Amino acid sequence: MSNITNATSEQGQIINVSVLFFGRLAEDLGADQVTLSLPAGSSVLDVKTALKTQFGSLEFGYPVLQSLNQAIAPDSAPVTHESELAFFPPVTGG
Repeated sequence: MSNITNATSEQGQIINVSVLFFGRLAEDLGADQVTLSLPAGSSVLDVKTALKTQFGSLEFGYPVLQSLNQAIAPDSAPVTHESELAFFPPVTGG
């Protein structure tokens, strides 16, 4: 019974996700950090959808990498309360 209670109690919960933008991407968006409130059980893709609502298009004509809690993550990766999701263009050096 406790599993059913736990599953039910998680429904409707809201999580806060910190989203960081680096380099050229931060300049193009005009922001280097935002915090989003999303339903529990959200994924990286859900965060990106919310960002599109806030910023419009996320298409910049250059590749954008994403990391979740400092590890490269796919769109399907789940985000949890107080996760840190970062977006950044590839870094090159010389």
